[in-house]
Amino acid sequence: MEIKIGKKVVRDNPRHRALWPKQISDPRILPDRYQPFLDELDAQGRTLSNVIFVPQLNWWSKDRLEYMMAEQDDGKIILITRHKKGVMVKQVFDPKKIFQVDHTVALIDTSSILHYENGDGTMDAALFHYNSVTEMFFTEYEYKVLQYEGTEEEMLTHENPLRSEIVKFSYALGNYCNRAFLYDEQFFSYFYDETPRKEKGTKKNYRSVNEYFLMEMTRGLVYIVFEHALKKSVYTDWDAITKIALVREEKPAKALRKHFPNRNLFIRVTLKDGSEMNFPVREENAKAAAEYLRNKLAFHVTVEGA
Repeated sequence: MEIKIGKKVVRDNPRHRALWPKQISDPRILPDRYQPFLDELDAQGRTLSNVIFVPQLNWWSKDRLEYMMAEQDDGKIILITRHKKGVMVKQVFDPKKIFQVDHTVALIDTSSILHYENGDGTMDAALFHYNSVTEMFFTEYEYKVLQYEGTEEEMLTHENPLRSEIVKFSYALGNYCNRAFLYDEQFFSYFYDETPRKEKGTKKNYRSVNEYFLMEMTRGLVYIVFEHALKKSVYTDWDAITKIALVREEKPAKALRKHFPNRNLFIRVTLKDGSEMNFPVREENAKAAAEYLRNKLAFHVTVEGA
C-alpha cells in the first residue's frame, strides 16, 4: 500500500505498524511472560486501566525495549519491561513522587525518563518510548506524570507576557515552550542561549542555530532544548535540585564535547539522585548567566560559582 504525503509517495509497511504501541482492552491477551504479574495484581485485588503494550522494535537497541504500561486503581503507574535475555522488570510508582520528567522527541521517536522517589526514600528512574505517530495513546500518561489537570486547548492558549516576549525573537521556540504550562501555570523569568549548528551542504529551511532555554516557574525549573532533529523538555522540581553552578571546564567530558562542541562554560544543575543537567553558555553571555543565577534562581536553590 502506498500513501501520498505532499509530493512524496511512501510505502505503508504492515510489519512496521505491527510494532507500534497498542491499547489493550483486556490485559490477559498480553504475551504469557506478563501473566504472572497479572496474577499477582489479581491476588492483590488491583484493576488496571489504559493498558498499553509496546513491542520491541529491534533486538540490538538497549533503550527501546518491549514493555507494558497501565494505571492501577490506586492511581499508581505500573511499568513492566522486558530486558535482555528475557528478564522482566516491574516498576510501580506514584506520579506525585516524580521529581523530574525528561521528555524527548527525535524525529518520530519519543521517549520519557521519569525520576521518582519510592515509598522507602530510595530513588529510581523509569523509561518508556513510543513512535510519535501514536502519541494520542500516551497523552493521558504525559498529563498524569506532570500532574496536569487541564486540556490541550488550555495549554496552547495559556497567556503569559514572557511567552509573548519569547515569540518575538524565536517564534518556533516560543510555541514549543507552551509545553511548560503542562507543568506549571506561573512562569517568572527565563535565560536563553544558542549554539551554531554544523551543517553539511546548503539547506535553505534548516535552522542555523540550536536553542537552549531555562524557565523559572513556581513549581520548578524547566530546561528546553530546541534543535533541528531533536526537541527536549526537562521538568525538575525545586526540592529535587541540590545546587546550580556556573562551571568552566577546560576539557569537558566526551558527551559534552560531542553535543556542545566548542563550549567550555555551562550552567550545571545537580539533582538529589546525583544526576546532572548541563546548559551551554557562550562566553559573551557569561556575565548575564551569572546574574541570572544570582538574581533569579538563588531564591529557590543553592547557587555556586556565579
